[in-house]
Amino acid sequence: MRDDYIIDRITASDLFDILVRQDEQWRVLWLQGGEKMGKSHLLSRFRRQSKKQATFVAHIRLEGNIRNVSDVLREIERQIGSDRFAGYSAAVQKQAAAALVEVKETEIKEANLMISAKPDPEQVKLRRQVETTALCNDLRQLAAATSQPITILFDALDQAAPTIQRWLQDEFLGRLCQIERLCVVVACRNAPEPNVDWEDEHYHHVLQSVSLEDFHDYCQHKKVSLPEQTIKDVHRGFAGVPGMFVNFVETFVSSQQRGQA
Repeated sequence: MRDDYIIDRITASDLFDILVRQDEQWRVLWLQGGEKMGKSHLLSRFRRQSKKQATFVAHIRLEGNIRNVSDVLREIERQIGSDRFAGYSAAVQKQAAAALVEVKETEIKEANLMISAKPDPEQVKLRRQVETTALCNDLRQLAAATSQPITILFDALDQAAPTIQRWLQDEFLGRLCQIERLCVVVACRNAPEPNVDWEDEHYHHVLQSVSLEDFHDYCQHKKVSLPEQTIKDVHRGFAGVPGMFVNFVETFVSSQQRGQA
């Protein structure tokens, strides 16, 4: 969402404050909501809020260029600060130096050397475990060396590669929950069954549709004049989904501007 106003999720924001302060025992806030319900918007807000509070924060969007576990770990390192991950950096370099790729097939066609290589699954698994352990150790040392909280935000879990989803749920979240002053927010459309390692450490919150009054307030905020019946019809037609109304208003404003040009 490009505008804060219509999805001022008081409950979700309050839950995030509780999470960061660690007033409760849970360390993972699981945000569930359908398309256009404001999940990505909320995580962006949490990131800005964390930065204002001088919190170490990493906001990982699990779609797009994030293709594997190593990409996730590197992005956390980059956003929090590479200088704080000496152990992880050393582990990555060591793994890269020792990497052995088993060549399964070699074919020569039309003077071009074509090599089909398949990494050993056990080697890939070992590398993932080594890198995950190293990064968690660095996070633990960072938490012990400073009073600043650490916040890691994972957006669009549903759109992540299956290997990332399994790793995050079966391994990484459990490890993160063991680190003091570290909290995690995960946003997705469908929440999975919690793993035993973090089942007691998480809070599941489902984002709700917004009210007709919220639609009215948003129009006032954007200085957009829509007939009352139109707002009611759109609210009913969109079932209170905030992102759809934001797009509707943007389209309406754009059409007005083109008409005045």
